[in-house]
Amino acid sequence: MDEVQHWDRWQKLFRSRARRELPALDPVGQPLRIDGLAVSLAKFQRREAAECRVLDDVRCSAAGRSGGSNVSTAKARVAAIAALHDESRRHSHLLAIAVRLLGGELERPNSFRRRRSKCTGIRRALAVDVVSTAYYMSVTASLPASRVQSWLAEIAEEKRTHVEFRARLARRPAESVPPAWVWRCLVTVSAASVLLEQRRLFRALGISAGTYWGRCLALAELAHKLVSGATEPRRSVPAFTPADGLA
Repeated sequence: MDEVQHWDRWQKLFRSRARRELPALDPVGQPLRIDGLAVSLAKFQRREAAECRVLDDVRCSAAGRSGGSNVSTAKARVAAIAALHDESRRHSHLLAIAVRLLGGELERPNSFRRRRSKCTGIRRALAVDVVSTAYYMSVTASLPASRVQSWLAEIAEEKRTHVEFRARLARRPAESVPPAWVWRCLVTVSAASVLLEQRRLFRALGISAGTYWGRCLALAELAHKLVSGATEPRRSVPAFTPADGLA
């Protein structure tokens, strides 16, 4: 598969998922009563919304650099980033519905966070995707069956492919990739921030720090292999199963 086909495959995957209809806000069944869940999801909804704005900036920047000898590859990459933006926007809307269904309030966007995130680079963004995906997986696995649980399971599986996509964007020759311990340190700092912020919800759901960190570590290892070219992204939407070491 050449580079144009590779990025076109990502674009089609993200675009097809982004076009799905959002669920209705109408409450069905008994609402979840879990301490801190609405507040927690509101924080991640704000982050997804901020991520959309950053991805839009990245797309515009990449489009501005799409000239040169390999124009087709550059355009295909820009189209894939744009499709990722659309899917992240759907995640933001889905989380907003979940927060309202739980009786919570959405958080206002923080312009300072946006300016800061634009300067952190693709590796920092990849680390954030790793710890966010581990969060969705952990919460999904601990919630009782419900509409909110099914929505978070959907986001968890799709965020896993975001990790793979970002890692592929960051790919470089193996000899120029920083040592794995440098990458693990970056993920550790991001994971510690989530553990501290989400301690109320994790306590309510019985999610241990070790369980969450184990998921972060498994995803971080996958991302490092993808960046260095030691493995390739999966073709289909990956599920988190015990065999992956992520469930």
